[in-house]
Amino acid sequence: FKFLKTAAVIGCVLVVGMQSTALVSMLASVEQPSIETRMTKKGLYEVAPDNNVFVFVVDCFDQDNVDEMLAVDPHILDALGGFTCYDNVTGSYCYTHISVPYLLSGERIPQYNPSDEQLENALNQSPYYNALTENVSNVGIYTEEFCLVGDNERQKIDNLGSSENSQLNVDTTTYAAQYSSFYRVLPLFLKNRFSYTSEDFNWAMLSTKDGTEFYGVSPRSDANMLDYLQAKGLKVNHNYENGCFRFIHTSGAHEPFKLDKNGNYSLTSTSRLDSALGSMKLVSQYLKRLQEAGVYENSTIIITSDHGTCKSYRIEDDAELSINPIMFYKPAGADSDKPCARSTA
Repeated sequence: FKFLKTAAVIGCVLVVGMQSTALVSMLASVEQPSIETRMTKKGLYEVAPDNNVFVFVVDCFDQDNVDEMLAVDPHILDALGGFTCYDNVTGSYCYTHISVPYLLSGERIPQYNPSDEQLENALNQSPYYNALTENVSNVGIYTEEFCLVGDNERQKIDNLGSSENSQLNVDTTTYAAQYSSFYRVLPLFLKNRFSYTSEDFNWAMLSTKDGTEFYGVSPRSDANMLDYLQAKGLKVNHNYENGCFRFIHTSGAHEPFKLDKNGNYSLTSTSRLDSALGSMKLVSQYLKRLQEAGVYENSTIIITSDHGTCKSYRIEDDAELSINPIMFYKPAGADSDKPCARSTA
């Protein structure tokens, strides 16, 4: 028994030594992100007294999802007074990393995977993006970090924070590590409860030294946004004399399905339909708070998606493969008492 004990100790020391060496090597070689800024939630819950434009980009949301929602909840669009649903829309891309930059710039790049330089040039040369950032009092773009590349173009929006202002949240990072470990070791039928994405780790690890929250596109972020709106609503900022622009990208009907039909975050997977219902509850709550703030009538509002359901993947030009993303539109001044109309234009 003494021999076995000694062998076990030596074996443990060797394993720890090998893993420690690998850890040091990994930490020494890891590349740090070059972006000096990060998108925060600053201004997300503030609006101008007039001339507001809101663009809700509900990820991976197809017109089929709308029809499925209406089949189970005929009142799901009741908050969309004055809107028109255009149900015959064709998207330009199948993927978030190129479709969101296209929505922000209007500059089409006919490639599946354009370079950062191409994306930067598209924004730099975009009359739309430059007119927007130069003439509106406050511009808030809330999306994935990789959707707005180039510090020069990022500096034109008002909800940036410094990467140097981020810090490690030890408690939540430890929890996330435990969570992923459970996913690894548990049997298959229990793994579903512990599924996670990279955004869950981003959310857990990073906080800001001054208390400003970073923005992320995830079911957890959507649920937190809904909770905030229900508890506190929106604030009218009278310093925004030339209006404000809000581009709000949410997880929508995209995997992983972790929103329930009421917009709550679920530890277990739900379904695409539940996530779609939950996402629409979030958008509806934001619209409700706009009404309470007295700015709904005079606001221009678009509810769309970066892409619908796609037929195929990874081709050079995927425009014809992006099926029917949603498009709801309410111009400023539209009668909010009229229920959401439908157009096949």
